Amino acid sequence: MARPLAFTVTATGRGGTSTAKVTVTQLVDRVAVTQATYRTSTREWRVVGTATEPPPDLVTVRPGAADTLIGSAAGDTTGA
Repeated sequence: MARPLAFTVTATGRGGTSTAKVTVTQLVDRVAVTQATYRTSTREWRVVGTATEPPPDLVTVRPGAADTLIGSAAGDTTGA
């Protein structure tokens, strides 16, 4: 589990200065691919799977960990 990142933001303008403390907590989403197919006739990837957190999810497909991007798409909760 990631640790929260806490910092202080200060804004100064004609009306004066204002300071606020901000805490950002990383949300870890576990994604499992249950099926991946490539259609050569349309040059299209279709990836099916599940995620542990609610949308929005952005799914990115690469042939390897640091390889060239094949594509990205928003997760579709309707199964379309």
